[in-house]
Amino acid sequence: MTPVVLAVHFPAKQLAKLRMTAMRLGARVRVVEKREFLSPIGALTGDLDGFESFYDGEDFPDAMLNLRAFLRRAAASVFAGHARGKAAARAAQSRSDGR
Repeated sequence: MTPVVLAVHFPAKQLAKLRMTAMRLGARVRVVEKREFLSPIGALTGDLDGFESFYDGEDFPDAMLNLRAFLRRAAASVFAGHARGKAAARAAQSRSDGR
């Protein structure tokens, strides 16, 4: 089974980085739309049949990840890669600010 990362509300730039990291780990990323919020996780990953029900409530305010079928080490690698990206962006910003 290929590990699947379910992503909700990820900006395009962060989503691209997440896809690259997941690809290196042998996983795939699936963007979850608001209408799919009631679907079982297995249906979103393709492991189970879904059902005809659509979410029509309030939206989530922030980005969210579900790291289904990941080992702890793989999940830690995803977060470490994201943290390194943020640190590199801060360093680049500091250099451009002349600090």
